Amino acid sequence: LLGGQMFPLDLMPAWFFHLSQWLPYYYQMYFPTAIFTGRIDLAAALAGLALQSFWVAALLGLARLLWVRGLRRHTAVGG
Repeated sequence: LLGGQMFPLDLMPAWFFHLSQWLPYYYQMYFPTAIFTGRIDLAAALAGLALQSFWVAALLGLARLLWVRGLRRHTAVGG
């Protein structure tokens, strides 16, 4: 719902639309579609790409942290 897969986020209330712009789901479906259809200008597209790259780095860092902590706790017994 927050990614715009069900229906365009433009039809949602303004507060919901602005909240969704800060979440990573927005950049999965709605953002690329909005760029291709011309709903977003160049400046907003570049700002969105910067925020999208932040989410990529943050989620990769979180995945790496969880992976390392999981490997530290993992114990295997037997063959």
